[in-house]
Amino acid sequence: MTLAAIFTWLVRLLAGLVVLGAAAAAVLWVVVSGSLPDYDRDFEVSGPAAPSAPVEILRDANGIPHISGATERDVFFGLGFVHAQDRLWQMEIARRAAQGRLAELFGPPALENDKRMRRLGLARVAARAMRAQTPETRAMFEAYAEGVNARIRAVQAEALGRGAPEFFLFPARISPWTPTDSFSVMKLMSLQVSDQAAAEVRRALFAVSLPAARLRDILPDEPLPAIIEAGAWDAAALEAPWRAAGAAAVPPSPAAAAGAGDVAADGDAAADAPALPWLSALLPGAPGPVPAPGPLAAAFFPEPGHAGASNAWALAPGRAAAGASILAADPHLPFTTPSSWHLARLDLPRPDGPLGVIGAAIPGMPFFLHGRNGDFAWGMTTAYVDDADIFIERLAEGDPTRYLAPDGPLPFTTRQEVIAVAGAPSETVEIRATRHGPVLDPADWGVGQVTPAGHVAALSWTALAEDDMTASALYVQMTARSIADGQKAAAMAGAPAQNLVHATAEEIAFTVAGRIPLRRPGAPGAGRLPSPGWTGAGDWIGWAPREAHPTVVNPASGAVANTNNRTQPEDPLVPYAARWGDSYRILRLDRQLSAREFHTRDSAQALQSDAVSEMARAVLPLIARDLWWSGDRAPEDEVSARRRRALEMLGDWNGEMSAHAPEPLIFAEWMRRLTFRLAEDELGPLITQIEGPRPVFVERVFRNIDGAAIWCDVDKTPREETCAEMARAALDDALADLAARYGAAPEGWRWGEAHRAVHPHPVLTRNPVAAFIADIEHDMSGGDYTLLRAQSKGKGDTPHRAVHGAGFRMVVDFADPDSSMFVIATGQSGHPFSRRYDDLSELWRRGDMVRMSLDRAHAEAASAGRTRLIPAE
Repeated sequence: MTLAAIFTWLVRLLAGLVVLGAAAAAVLWVVVSGSLPDYDRDFEVSGPAAPSAPVEILRDANGIPHISGATERDVFFGLGFVHAQDRLWQMEIARRAAQGRLAELFGPPALENDKRMRRLGLARVAARAMRAQTPETRAMFEAYAEGVNARIRAVQAEALGRGAPEFFLFPARISPWTPTDSFSVMKLMSLQVSDQAAAEVRRALFAVSLPAARLRDILPDEPLPAIIEAGAWDAAALEAPWRAAGAAAVPPSPAAAAGAGDVAADGDAAADAPALPWLSALLPGAPGPVPAPGPLAAAFFPEPGHAGASNAWALAPGRAAAGASILAADPHLPFTTPSSWHLARLDLPRPDGPLGVIGAAIPGMPFFLHGRNGDFAWGMTTAYVDDADIFIERLAEGDPTRYLAPDGPLPFTTRQEVIAVAGAPSETVEIRATRHGPVLDPADWGVGQVTPAGHVAALSWTALAEDDMTASALYVQMTARSIADGQKAAAMAGAPAQNLVHATAEEIAFTVAGRIPLRRPGAPGAGRLPSPGWTGAGDWIGWAPREAHPTVVNPASGAVANTNNRTQPEDPLVPYAARWGDSYRILRLDRQLSAREFHTRDSAQALQSDAVSEMARAVLPLIARDLWWSGDRAPEDEVSARRRRALEMLGDWNGEMSAHAPEPLIFAEWMRRLTFRLAEDELGPLITQIEGPRPVFVERVFRNIDGAAIWCDVDKTPREETCAEMARAALDDALADLAARYGAAPEGWRWGEAHRAVHPHPVLTRNPVAAFIADIEHDMSGGDYTLLRAQSKGKGDTPHRAVHGAGFRMVVDFADPDSSMFVIATGQSGHPFSRRYDDLSELWRRGDMVRMSLDRAHAEAASAGRTRLIPAE
């Protein structure tokens, strides 16, 4: 065959492949596009659950639905319809996860996750808790479920692409939605924002390996930053963030008013000590590494420090430039595509008059967790209440079907459950429970590492209470018209415990909501370490009274705020927590709120995008001081020259974690490497439990608080290393790695290149081609300890990748409430081929927002479509 003939056949082959590819793409598009929601058409709804009159769904320019109907029930019916229209796959995955039914879709890789969910029994608890809700709340859940089912029936009747393109990957029928499904999704969220059980296991692992003083260093109870302008460490000089001048979060106690400083450091050793003898005596030896959770377990069972976070604050009229209250909120959850959040507006006909509500819901749940109505606005943050305890139960001698209790052996409560597994035989699992709660598997949170032979671990958790009325509390909050109504909602809440920030045009308030367990006096470990279940010493004896929940209404400072910082006074009526989120964010927020007398909606929005790290400002001078003032006199080699240049750059840095600057990357990697160098020889395999920067640990070490400088000495060497030597070695480690990744010149490095916010699709991200279409990724400013919080992984090949942050932001100014600003991190639709899939992501990245109004005319002015749900004759 001649060369020309070969060329001709190659051209024909290439043309054929192009045609086949185009045909395949066309077929794929026809199949997939059928599930694209049509926002500009009507649907006829039949059956006894149909709305009483047509429900109108008006989509504004950003695809946000504005729903109105003749009755409140009809409106919630419409909300269920639009959630299913936009996020049916997300809802299906959430309910299956809560029910322990993911293996039906994903096969054996999801089996262990399903077993863990079945052990917890979230769906069973949800079904029973539904009966405890108010009639109005149950009616809301029922109407919402019928709206979801109306959409599912429309998909099936009209062959609308199975409702979402992901359903084509699995031969699964979409089951009808039930009210219990929604409650199960709510329980799943409680699990995602609770890390108390995981933290208890981790603390036990460290407690049996370290002296109490060193335990305080590596796992400080109260992570207060060293707010020191000059001079040596002085605990009394600290201003407790919860009583800062600019933002009151709890009423000052007499001890606080007298100027008492950080007293937690002296208390934690005493609390740990009672639990150590019995636990240490029973464990066989030093614990090994805790098995890393799989990707599904990591998504639903957060590691300590990776649970819910958030910022929320409110300013009274006297602190607002326009003379009416301002409220801002940005809850933090793992980044996902689509976002965890969905925006909507409801027009609720109510006996006390029409009520318009706008806000953010989690698809599958029929209420707004953050939002406002015509009179009232609300936001929330995770409260860090110690709402979960692990009990080590001793098996009865010679009878593994029974366990010991204070009054003698008791039988386990047992049940059998069958888990269907795609591509494999079904598995039957036995679920056991004790008087304290469900029995855990050794792999659950690594609890097997602290469970001696002849014992099992059981979990007590407030979210497993069958009389939990949190759903009713959220309904009351969403329909509140006053601060008093908001306080009523707070009093009803069970789990998860949250800090609520409320505002009306004239008033602001803060309260800790959710059940606080009461433990027996002298409980081993004070609830922070596993308790011996057979003694009864650590048993819960009830719930704290409402007056024990810190509450502030209209403080003299004119501001309330929380960033997961300490809210417990130093002399609490009931101690309810010993560990908190970082205090660097509240320090920054307090300083910025105090920096000006009056604030505006724009200044609140700017604060949500504030990327200055008070942590960097506090810690950098500590670790760099000796290196700045003790330069090498010998001729410079490549390593020392790069170190000198990096130190010069950091010396001129203001602490802003800008995506476009190299200094944040240098500092973040230095902190990560320094933490590892300081702790690795003492911790051994446990170092995996604290990978990533630990600034409070580093502060304690470099300030030599309670002798913490001992961490700088490497046990395995004959000489005594200094902290300055460790800092220099860690900086050299960091710079060498960064040079290998990003080039030799530090000036060319960029924080945003390493600190990319990745919003993965939960399924399609596992395929590189599909991930290119479905995942959303971009550079991001901010960091772990900035108000613009973008928490990094801290480990692996991409340790600085941002994986957790504010997927939703809201600013409400009651001086002009119809200019309230909202945004989510992706888009309203969960369909990868919808233009609403990622159309808000660039706004979110820039810190911009969209206007949401209760005035229907604003939505109609730039409407993207109108849908009516018409009851059949």
